[in-house]
Amino acid sequence: MRRLVAGWEIINILSIDVAVGAMIGAGFFAKIFAITVLPAGFASLGLTVWAIYTADHLLDAKKVQHSASTRRHRFHQKYFTPLILLLVAAVLIDVVMILFIRKIVFVYGAYLAIIVGVYILAQKQLWFFKELMATILYTAGVLLIPWSLHEAPLQWWQLIFMLQFALTVWSNILLFSLLDRRRDTKDNHRSFAVYFGDNTTRRVLLILFAGFLAMAVADLVLFPQTIVAETLLIAMNAALLTLFIYRTKFSGNELYRLIGDCIFLFPALYFLF
Repeated sequence: MRRLVAGWEIINILSIDVAVGAMIGAGFFAKIFAITVLPAGFASLGLTVWAIYTADHLLDAKKVQHSASTRRHRFHQKYFTPLILLLVAAVLIDVVMILFIRKIVFVYGAYLAIIVGVYILAQKQLWFFKELMATILYTAGVLLIPWSLHEAPLQWWQLIFMLQFALTVWSNILLFSLLDRRRDTKDNHRSFAVYFGDNTTRRVLLILFAGFLAMAVADLVLFPQTIVAETLLIAMNAALLTLFIYRTKFSGNELYRLIGDCIFLFPALYFLF
């Protein structure tokens, strides 16, 4: 059991679970939108998400002059050079994968890449919107392929699902910000919780949870045929809410990251239906 947990910790530290979660999310919405995603599209999405997250962790680790407070950043400090080489290899493979994706997906992806570039350039000035921008970019990345290939007008229940997913991503990132506040302060990392404090962050999280619940109830009442997909989204938020309620027990360790990132694997169960 310990080896299993240790192995999963390495997967989490390397953001592999995040990349897999993004691919599963894309497949989830592809099924909801009733479209087919080519393997190259999934591969490109996974590599892109992994590259962005790894680059961000490497940059954060590089900024910390002492031994980082988080296990993730200490790992990236220790294996900085090998991870740089892996990052370069991933980017090169991703470039090859992009050659095999559909034209419309490439066009939408190019637009998203420009937005990502602008955000990176303006990050120092807009860092207090870091969690919101990360939410928008991650959600846009997951929805990029299904949305770009979906030709029919979106239905209300599909729009609700998209908003619910975005709220789930935002809640996840803000919750990490809250639980990491002390470590981020020590390492001089900027975040919403560091800037606005614990109380404001907790209030925003409660608003996000309440907003999600309102949408879930409305969706189940108006569109009862979506109960399976809706149940998965509810389960994801229930896990986050549990972490929020028992945050004092999780703040002393980084187990919450394993749980918080793992919830994005839940939609894989939708493929069984």
